[in-house]
Amino acid sequence: MADKELMARLEKVEEKLSSLPIDFKNDVLGLLSKMDQRLMLLETKKGVQFSSEASELNDYGVQLYYLNEWNQALEIFKSALVKEPESADILSNMGVVYTALDQKDKALECFQKAIEIDGQRVEYLNNKGVLAILQSDPMEAVALFEKAHFRDPQHQSVLYNLGKAYVACGQLEKAVHMFRLLLNINPEHKEAAQQLRQYYQ
Repeated sequence: MADKELMARLEKVEEKLSSLPIDFKNDVLGLLSKMDQRLMLLETKKGVQFSSEASELNDYGVQLYYLNEWNQALEIFKSALVKEPESADILSNMGVVYTALDQKDKALECFQKAIEIDGQRVEYLNNKGVLAILQSDPMEAVALFEKAHFRDPQHQSVLYNLGKAYVACGQLEKAVHMFRLLLNINPEHKEAAQQLRQYYQ
């Protein structure tokens, strides 16, 4: 990526920081500071291309994703993957971006590769389960979320998604059980409370 292009992208990201919570803003600014330091090297050394460790590129891509800069995040993740082709984290993050961009086939490929590399990570199963819901395959989603729940019984996102998948499959008693479990862990979980209110109406 050319230095001028990267500088333009960083400036665009910085413009969006004013509306972010202060803690999150500080995290983003910290990453941008690292990127700015590399840009300074580019300006003083002709012919030197922008480079970074895969983990730092991955972190930067995540920040871009949360700023809704999905296409830019995808390019950063692709660059990170070139440096570390067997990184399940990078592959999973790419899958999340592809999901946001409604490129579900590519998202599925990324999630599947991530699971093949590290089948123990609950987050990868959860992400693939969310994609299954979006692809109108609730039974596949239930299978994935149940596997994730078995590995981490208190994972809040998995509990909620499993409850929603049960609802989609018409298994309402199981869904209620998941939402209750979630509220026992986190009584402030508004979405789970709303699901229970709808069930008892």
